[in-house]
Amino acid sequence: VEKMKEAMMSTGVNFLNPFNDTEFWYAYLEQAVQMYSDRLDDDQDETFTPSNCPPSVQSALEKINSMQSKYKYPYDFNDFNSEDYGTFESMKSFRESKNLEAVKKVETEAKIVMQELVIEQLKLLAVEFNKNLSRAGFTAAISNMNYYFFNNHCNGGEALQLHGELLERPVAGTLPDEGSNLYTTGDMLALPSGLPYVGEYHVHRDIDGTNIYMAGAEHGIEEHDRLVPYANLMEVYSKQKIDGKVTEKALGDISTASGDKRFYLKKYVSVGGAKMSSAEAESAIRGHGTGNISDYYRGTIELVQPPIRGNGRDYIGTQPAIGITGNLGVQYVLEFGIDTGGVVGARIPITEVRIDALDLPVAEFNGIAPSSKLLLCLINSQIA
Repeated sequence: VEKMKEAMMSTGVNFLNPFNDTEFWYAYLEQAVQMYSDRLDDDQDETFTPSNCPPSVQSALEKINSMQSKYKYPYDFNDFNSEDYGTFESMKSFRESKNLEAVKKVETEAKIVMQELVIEQLKLLAVEFNKNLSRAGFTAAISNMNYYFFNNHCNGGEALQLHGELLERPVAGTLPDEGSNLYTTGDMLALPSGLPYVGEYHVHRDIDGTNIYMAGAEHGIEEHDRLVPYANLMEVYSKQKIDGKVTEKALGDISTASGDKRFYLKKYVSVGGAKMSSAEAESAIRGHGTGNISDYYRGTIELVQPPIRGNGRDYIGTQPAIGITGNLGVQYVLEFGIDTGGVVGARIPITEVRIDALDLPVAEFNGIAPSSKLLLCLINSQIA
């Protein structure tokens, strides 16, 4: 955006372009904000919607709206000091100059809004650029700058294999690679609706050579559900093509070793507010022996029970629970921050993402395993 401003403010003032340099920039900036606002109000526009409007842009639009509500429209020269306009200036020219003065007052906020339009166009350009490169036989070595940053500028992220195509497969020994007349008790596969699947299933291999788990003892022509393996049974791996050779590497893990980079990534499990490694959390939680996690680490979880009111007014009890609210006392955490050196207290957290653990029996609790879908989910949540 700053480059665009510099270019626009150095153009004009010739017989082909009657705008002077500052007018060109502020007129363009005004049109950019108007376009974004119109698209934000357009129900048919799926790119810019009130639900995905960033907080910074919302704040900028509020300040711009506030300025507009206080703007004094030039109806007559008598409403302004004689210093505000030229001796031979027309009312039309005066109104245009006052309008651009108002735009200048909220230039910072307008540039924040305009940046969203620039980002949109860069994304569209990137898609076409990648398509053309692919047709020419080129493969991008780096396709995600956030992943690149974690890999190259964060202590702890050096070993992550984030480049290439990220795929998933069952962890060795958890699910069969082939076979029919198989049976699951509901702890491995789920229906498309998300409900646990109990019953017979079989393994079908699609045209790409990928194993698909399907309901029913054997594969047939009649329609049958495709089953979804539980996330804790899957691992993530990176598939890359380097120098014409296809390589596959497990996603890896976030290390705890210190380094010389300015930023860091740190994963841990919050157990009742205490920070623990995955091994420590597994030992502490499984050590309870019996019961569910919520029996020992309830956190802020509460049942949602609609009230029962007599005569439509007086509270006389609650209905059966229809859901839950709050967070479990055990959470998976990925922290990102500044690393100022290898001494105690040298790490300054910037942001963190948390995912509640499932309220399973304590004996079934697992931490953040290397190459797990949970680890990738935390990483993606950090950059969302």
